[in-house]
Amino acid sequence: MVKIRIGTLKDISQIIGLWKDFMEEHDQDVAKRNKLLKEQIIKSKTGASKFRTHIIELLKTKKGRLIVAEENGILVGYNLAQIKKEIPVFKLKRFGLIADLYVQKEFRGQGIATQFKDEAVKWFKRNKIKYMSITVYPDNPHAYKIYQKWGFSDYKINMRKKI
Repeated sequence: MVKIRIGTLKDISQIIGLWKDFMEEHDQDVAKRNKLLKEQIIKSKTGASKFRTHIIELLKTKKGRLIVAEENGILVGYNLAQIKKEIPVFKLKRFGLIADLYVQKEFRGQGIATQFKDEAVKWFKRNKIKYMSITVYPDNPHAYKIYQKWGFSDYKINMRKKI
């Protein structure tokens, strides 16, 4: 049975393994649908170690929350939620961001991602966060549908062009 719990620094090595799987699967899927993205989503050689440092910093500063799904001591998914500052021109000062959300294929369809989102919402509310964001590639229709089902709506469209 899959258990959802708060992740700790002890989980980082397993998280990095999941992150690598997530990036490979995501990038293949997105690049297959949109060839223009292929060169833009290439990770640096030090990407995994930088991601490790990023997570550790977020957890130590309490600006991040790691939520994990575990089965028999093995992590099968994770969610990284962050509290971010909005740019200073807006009345809204801070917002919550679901930065990463990944569940291994064989564990999908069990509501794990929804539990991740629910745990992030609880954490955001405890930290007096009233709005949360999630980023999705337009070439990832499955995730987009799920996020709409959860009540997310389009907020900004970030466009890019090679120059």
